[in-house]
Amino acid sequence: MIIDFIETDDQWHNGVALEEYNGKFSIVRAYRGKDGEVYVKWGYGQKNKAPMEKAIPWKVELGSESQAVDILRRLLKQLGADENPPIDSETIPF
Repeated sequence: MIIDFIETDDQWHNGVALEEYNGKFSIVRAYRGKDGEVYVKWGYGQKNKAPMEKAIPWKVELGSESQAVDILRRLLKQLGADENPPIDSETIPF
């Protein structure tokens, strides 16, 4: 289930989305369709330098909610953000 979508490209409506599936959180490559819906982009990975037969979603798995929060805080720190910013539980979409 897509929790939130951030559009990073106004022309093609590409972006990233936060997705939750079976209690695991991921950041997925996504786009907003002409109908306004958000769709995950799929692609073919590689195995032994050859494309795999089955398409998979382009995503980075973050783990459980607490693992996802920890990983995202670490990434924010690398970008120079406050290490422990105050969290307003009312604004968290999950």
